[in-house]
Amino acid sequence: FMYVLKENPAVYAGLMKDPKVPFSITVWKSWLKPLSLLAAGGVLAGSFLHYILHGPKRPDPETNDEKTEGGK
Repeated sequence: FMYVLKENPAVYAGLMKDPKVPFSITVWKSWLKPLSLLAAGGVLAGSFLHYILHGPKRPDPETNDEKTEGGK
């Protein structure tokens, strides 16, 4: 947020005279957020590549369960 003050910041309660952005916020915005987006893209790309290389999971044709035999 940006505030336009009529008076000096020291007049208002709770406002610092020379405000600065904390270092943790700077690290989050400039390094960690882009890295997290890159990691999410890597997961999506890896999932797609795995699907292309190995294909969808299919049931094993040799299993003979009661559920797949049908009713009486």
